[in-house]
Parts: sequence; C-alpha cells; structure tokens
Amino acid sequence: MHTCSSGVGRARHPKASKIWVADIVLQKVRDRPLYRLIDIKKDIKKDFDIHLPYGQAWLVKEVARFALHGEDYASFDLLQWYGEVVAETNPEGLFVLEYPDRHFERMFICFHACLVGFKSGCRSLLFIDGTHILNRYGGVMLSAVVLNAENGMFLLAFAIVNRAKGLTKGVRTSFPNATNGYCLRYLKENFKKKLDGLSAAQKEKMLSLLDSAAYALQISQFIGYISDIREISSKACEWIECGSDIDH
Repeated sequence: MHTCSSGVGRARHPKASKIWVADIVLQKVRDRPLYRLIDIKKDIKKDFDIHLPYGQAWLVKEVARFALHGEDYASFDLLQWYGEVVAETNPEGLFVLEYPDRHFERMFICFHACLVGFKSGCRSLLFIDGTHILNRYGGVMLSAVVLNAENGMFLLAFAIVNRAKGLTKGVRTSFPNATNGYCLRYLKENFKKKLDGLSAAQKEKMLSLLDSAAYALQISQFIGYISDIREISSKACEWIECGSDIDH
C-alpha cells in the first residue's frame, strides 16, 4: 500500500496557490458572503488534505470577492449612475445620495412600490434597526420595516451611512408625536452586562423579570417587577431607571 502523501498535507503546498484555492471557494463565497476563514481552512483540509495558513485563507477570500464583486471602492462610482436609473424607472420613489468632496456620507432609498404597500396594506408601526458593514470601509446599514396584514415583515426603506449615533434623536425629531420604544432583545443584551456577580439562577430570574416588566399592561405591575429586580441587584435596577431611557 502506498502511503506517501507527496507533501500534500504540508502547509504552503505549491498546489495551494491563492488563485487555485480562490477558484475552489468561489461558489461558496457567492452563496455564503459570511463564509469564514476558519471554514475555508477546514474545507480545504477535508477535501484536499492541504493545511492552508490563515493568511493565505484571507488572501484567497479577497481574490474570490474581487472576482465576484470587483473592488469595494469601485462600487462608489456606480452609485450616482444607480440613482439616475432609480429616478428614471421609479420616478415616484426616493433616492438620496450625499458625498461631499467625493467622500461617501450617506445614501437613502425608498422605492415607490414599498411606499404604496406601506400606506395601503401595513400597520402604522415602524421598526428601525441597523447592522455594521464588515468591510474595510465600515459604515452602518439601516432599515425601516413594517408589519403587513399577515404579520409578515415588509421593507419600507433602507439607508447606508457612515455612522448612526444620532438615530434615536432623529426618530424623535422626525416623529415628535409618535410613541416609540426600543427593541427588547437589544435591551436584554445590554442588561446582561449589568448582572456580573450574580449566580446563573439569579441572572435567569432577572431576565425573566425584565420580560415581565416590558410586557406589563398596568403601571402598578411594571413598578412591581422593577421592585423585584431592585431586591436582587440595585446596580441593575439603577441601569433600568437611569441608563436605559425607561420612558421608552
């Protein structure tokens, strides 16, 4: 039985050039934009018995991304063209692009069909959220989503901005007479950071009490749950009352 691997199992094997590996992972990068470097390394090892260094895995993913999408900065030059196309094909929609001194600042898009759908078939309840863009230039992608008559998510508008620190203030300025609140999941994630020093059972109890307070239908019930939280941790209760914008 011949057992010689001819060096294939070694790192930096000559067959594992970045072009060759990029061609292998190209389809996976297309299907899974968040395809992780550790998964590239594992897949190449499993399929070809080649140890791929972390740095080489990063390079081949960049090569694959470039083959699929081109350079990130080149996409900027297409934005103005894209806005002109939107204006031509969707004249009643809204497209805003701001780039002072050719430095991208923000972009906002609301297609006419989305606006009509919101007005005619959705609830008057707006959900605004954001996610960080994980490339070399960064930024935040914001989305405004509503619920339709079947409780399905319906996209109203989206934006890409350099930063989103003024989002809360902007909501209150744009909708001064509207009641607004925060995402409970987001609040719970921040609340967990205030539970250091508590046992696992106490942490679970605190999160349950926060849920109960958030869904309380009467002020007296809400105050009662907050009092129960205070008995377990005055620090956590102080964050709810002073650091979490309790009115919302």
